[in-house]
Amino acid sequence: MSRLLAMTPPVVLTVAGSDSSGAAGLQADLPTFAAHGVHGMSAITMVTSQSSAGVHRVSLVPVDQLEAQLEAAFDDGPVAAVKTGLVLSADAVEAIAALLAGIEHGQLVVDPVLVDSHGEPLGEPDLIAGYRAHLLSHATALTPNLREAELLLGRTLDGVDDVVAAAEDLLALGAPLVVVTGGRLGQDLAVDVVMRGAEVEIIERPRIITRNTRGSGCTFSAALTARLALGDDPVSAARGAGHFAWTAVSGAQQWHLGDGRGPVSHLTGWGKWDSQLRPIT
Repeated sequence: MSRLLAMTPPVVLTVAGSDSSGAAGLQADLPTFAAHGVHGMSAITMVTSQSSAGVHRVSLVPVDQLEAQLEAAFDDGPVAAVKTGLVLSADAVEAIAALLAGIEHGQLVVDPVLVDSHGEPLGEPDLIAGYRAHLLSHATALTPNLREAELLLGRTLDGVDDVVAAAEDLLALGAPLVVVTGGRLGQDLAVDVVMRGAEVEIIERPRIITRNTRGSGCTFSAALTARLALGDDPVSAARGAGHFAWTAVSGAQQWHLGDGRGPVSHLTGWGKWDSQLRPIT
């Protein structure tokens, strides 16, 4: 282990909001990166005041300050992978896309955080159009949850067949890998739909009954980003990221942190490692 830790790790960058409660956004991404043995950098899109009960205040970072953070990160050396998370401004989405179009940035995972924990839309009215017009064509992978996929496509998804058809339509927006998370098969199974080209994989896991799920989507997309940076095949990376997020939810199932929806555990189930310093799944 000490020899592996001495090796220079890949660098990954998260472009996301800061969650003062420590559950989501940057505070979920960075420990997920660390758990996979990659070095995490961050560009903050907004500062939030949050608790387990909800969001109390949001302050957007000015677009020029966001651009300065991104430029500083890329000026400092190669970035193996980038993840975008919560971006509420269409102008910020366009600025991120413009900067990424002009530099070498490795893999790009777009986690389109378009809804809150209750499924209600977030951001400006033209935010979805901004994603579709500017950012998705640059993505290596797109990771919406079920509600976000509905918003991106403008239609309701009622079952797994609908989600598979949606994933195919989302591929047409530019990303060669689409993972739609959070589907259901009855009450007992959680379903992720992974699509790359004509290849479709439906991944089923036991649904975990818990209120501690805040940051699970961020954790999934951060794990996918880290695994792509480490050289995993995209579909294998999606499988491993899904297992990581599922394990994180499972590990926090009985936690009591706050009076509302608590965080997931990024420290659960990581006792075995492979030769590239990431968990065996």
